[in-house]
Order: sequence, then structure tokens, then C-alpha cells
Amino acid sequence: METSLLVKTIVILTIVFSILVVALVLNSRSKKRKKEEAEKKEAKKKEKKKDPYLSITDLYKVIKKRTSTADELKKALEMIIEYHGKINQGSGSKTTKDMDVYNAIMFTLCRHPNTNKDLILYFDRELEKRNPEYIKEINEALEKGLNSRGA
Repeated sequence: METSLLVKTIVILTIVFSILVVALVLNSRSKKRKKEEAEKKEAKKKEKKKDPYLSITDLYKVIKKRTSTADELKKALEMIIEYHGKINQGSGSKTTKDMDVYNAIMFTLCRHPNTNKDLILYFDRELEKRNPEYIKEINEALEKGLNSRGA
């Protein structure tokens, strides 16, 4: 009788020990997964902070700078489209302060010494795709910018 009690006790202790080991392994995996997720979030935050041109004002400064290269212009335009591609609609009137900013960008882009037709067309087409209600205004800004270039 004592041996059967001893065997039962050993079996129960083995089961409890096994459960504890499984719980410990699962807990460590969970902590590892949470740590990896936290590291990924931190990396994304750092990546966003690396990019100094996230505001439309900063991006416009790059376009306005006469010494910006065609590659810098392209990157700034891509970021404008990616982060600020949708023009906010004003209440009542279609003309908004946002549209004025995009008009200024288009005008400055057309007059920039390092711009080219591909950059201008890219910006024009992408803005029109994302803002079909502003096609007329976008085309007017493009026309003014191109006309200001002279012969």
C-alpha cells in the first residue's frame, strides 16, 4: 500500500512539474513576442523621426529652395502625395487654404530651375487622382506655373 501511494505521489508530482515547465515556456515565449513587438513599434517611430520632411510646410521649403536637386524635388513630391495627397475641402467654397498651399507648390515647382516635365506631370496626375473635385483648380495652378516660366 505504501508503494502504491508513493507511485501515485511521484506521478502527481511529475504531472504538476510538467505543467509548470509548459507554463514557464509559454510565458517566456509570450514575453519574447511582446518584446519583439515593442522593438518593431520603436523602430517605426525612429523611422518616422528620421524623415525630416513630414509636414507640408517643410516639404514646400525643399521645393522652394533653388538649389534642390531633381531627386530631392522628387522625394519631396512623393512625400507630399503620400502624406498630404488629399486636399481638405472647405465649407461652402471650394477654395481653401489647403488649396492655396497646393497652388503655391505647383507654381514653385514649375518655376524651379531643376524641375522637369516628368516631375510636374507626376505631381499633377497624382493630385488629380486623389482630388477629382479639384481638377479644375489643379489645372489652373499648373497653367499659371507653366505660363510663369516664360519662353
